[in-house]
Parts: sequence; structure tokens; C-alpha cells
Amino acid sequence: MIFQHGGGPGNYLLARHFALRAVELGPSSGLPARWLVAAAKDRFLISVGEPQWYGTQYRKVDGKWQLSPIDESSVTDEDRIEWDVPTLENMRARIEKMNSQ
Repeated sequence: MIFQHGGGPGNYLLARHFALRAVELGPSSGLPARWLVAAAKDRFLISVGEPQWYGTQYRKVDGKWQLSPIDESSVTDEDRIEWDVPTLENMRARIEKMNSQ
């Protein structure tokens, strides 16, 4: 999780590597490892100027939350569910709720 909040692409790749290892070790790791695999991939992609795949990264623009740019053709909602990430529809609903508060 620390590398996920690191300062650049190398840290995000390490976060993904360690999260994948935690997934291999199983649920006893006690971490949200499956989600972290996806989130680290998204952070890495954004850090190198590419759109995210899973939709785990949000940003605030002009006082409103929005999903960071996403390549919706890279993974399916089934892939998102496999990695413990909400569907795009659910993420967009969450953002709407965040912006209405």
C-alpha cells in the first residue's frame, strides 16, 4: 500500500508486484490485495500519461469529483469484479453521490 502512494511509475509497479504476490499467498494476507493490483496498474498508467483500465482513480476538477480518464475497452466489468473493483456503472453512481453531498 505504501508503494501505491509513492512518487512515480517505479513505485506503482512495485506496488502491483507485491499485491500480485499477496494474491498468490491468499486471503490470509489481510490486505485488499486484489483491488490493489488493479489500483496500482491504474496509477502506473496515469503516471505515464495513459488512461487507466479499471477505473480506480478519481480526481477533483473545479470542485467536482470525476473518474480519471479511462480506456473502457481495456478490461470488462467482469474483469473489474474479478479484481474486486466496482463496475463502471457503480463507480459513476458513487461519484454522483460524492458530488451531491
